[in-house]
Amino acid sequence: MWERAGRVRGRPAGTAPLASVLTEEFLRREYLGRGRSTVELAATLGCSPKSVLRYLAAHRIPVRTRWERSRPVLDREWLHDRYVEDGMTLRQIATTAGCSPRAVRGLLDEWSIERAPGPGLSDASVRKAYLAWGCSTTQIAARYGCSPSTVARHLRRLGVPLRPRGGRGRARVTDDGGQARPPACRYER
Repeated sequence: MWERAGRVRGRPAGTAPLASVLTEEFLRREYLGRGRSTVELAATLGCSPKSVLRYLAAHRIPVRTRWERSRPVLDREWLHDRYVEDGMTLRQIATTAGCSPRAVRGLLDEWSIERAPGPGLSDASVRKAYLAWGCSTTQIAARYGCSPSTVARHLRRLGVPLRPRGGRGRARVTDDGGQARPPACRYER
């Protein structure tokens, strides 16, 4: 019906209220230059993120992938210095950079920066605590301020076979009364 009357359905091109704001220059400056997200731009302008995406497509501005959106903008040397030289943890670096520890771990792997075993974890101390003193990975992790999975990964890298989880199958030591009890970790004394 609209075509028969010689009229085109919708507004004429470029007359939408957002067209004067979401210009190519604005989007290149805010979206590409400053790294603002479509959600941030939409909240600022009072429109939907889909509208911002539509204008990005109209101006042929490439949309960031999910990884690029969550990836922190870090310099390889800066990350290496903070992690290796300063001994900062993934969480500390993530807090400083304004991203997640997982994103920092991804960059460490991508740039082949050797990941540290954990704060204070040396081969000798972990082996002695686990094998000689009978400590669990959880107890060792609490002592050194890292996660049990970090301790377990370190032990596996050293070739130490891990005990079953939850204390099952642990060696039992009998006290004077003949009653079985788990070996006490030296850290707990």
